[in-house]
Amino acid sequence: MANGDRQQESLEILKLINAASTSLRLYPVDSSQVRNSTEDAYQSVKSFLRKYGRLHFSYQDRIGKLAGVSVDKTIQERLKLLTIHDQLQKIGLTEFILSRGFDRKTFRKIVSVFSVTPEQVKKAGGSRRFIAQLGLNDVFPEKEIAPGQTKEKLDKKQKTGQILKALAGTVVRPEDLHYLFGKKEGKALRLTITAKFKTAESAARLIATATYSFLQILQKNNTITVAPVFGKMLERLVSLIEEAGSVEQEECARKAAVLLAPSLDDSLAVILLCQQFPYPFGPLFYESVIENMGSDSLNRVCTQMKIQHEKMESSPSTATLQQKVIANGYGFFMSTPRARQILSAIMAREFLVKTEEIGTV
Repeated sequence: MANGDRQQESLEILKLINAASTSLRLYPVDSSQVRNSTEDAYQSVKSFLRKYGRLHFSYQDRIGKLAGVSVDKTIQERLKLLTIHDQLQKIGLTEFILSRGFDRKTFRKIVSVFSVTPEQVKKAGGSRRFIAQLGLNDVFPEKEIAPGQTKEKLDKKQKTGQILKALAGTVVRPEDLHYLFGKKEGKALRLTITAKFKTAESAARLIATATYSFLQILQKNNTITVAPVFGKMLERLVSLIEEAGSVEQEECARKAAVLLAPSLDDSLAVILLCQQFPYPFGPLFYESVIENMGSDSLNRVCTQMKIQHEKMESSPSTATLQQKVIANGYGFFMSTPRARQILSAIMAREFLVKTEEIGTV
């Protein structure tokens, strides 16, 4: 019932904003009609926000939402009577969110959006550019930004989704990942997944998508640990590859790394390199990943891990579990030919810097 009351009050606020935008279309900007209707709407919106903190109206797939919840048929019909309802659709906007902190000048800009013509929007370069020019991206976001969520977090979430979609292609389904992580079983499911290991290309997509998904889950915990589920997944891959009997483990590892490595930022790479890579597939995959990572990226990752390694060595009794995990990961990484190559390059640069400093004395 409380949510129904809030939706009804939201509708009343939208009516006042609608009246203000209608006045703006019918009368001069400096007319009393525009001033009065805009001020009435402004004061009512402020009162609403003091009570609820947020006004949210969205319209997607022909369904209107108020306060983040789909409206009933009665409110839907009332929304359709508002010109701002049609206006959002005409200029290609789906979200309208008001939070505390705006002044009258900003509110007038907001009202003006509901009276602009599609031609004006097109002339500005489209709805997103038009909104950006007014400085109203937070009021008319492309997608809802939930309370407590920043635009940066939303952008990262969207980027992660795009990467997962690109890695999966048309091959990987959510249930495939659940099976690889041991969350779902079934003979029919295993047969379906085994068939995807008939080619190295489809196997690589499964491996890369599963690994990236796993890293995202660990990253959300804001701590670096060794997760047994990853090692078990790599062991499960071996049985699937052998059961399919069509491709070599080395080819699957190499092609999966080619897909995965460009998508790894520094933090994800550190998490990955700290995991356990059980024989026989694990070492092949590990070597392939670091071979396909760019030198600059691997250099930064190596430096981050080295710092934690040195902290643990300087004071092992007070070292955190995370520092120990990273130190172990660093030790394993430094045993690889690729790491020695990176270390040689670092030492060469440091030598050149020292040489230049001596030359300038």
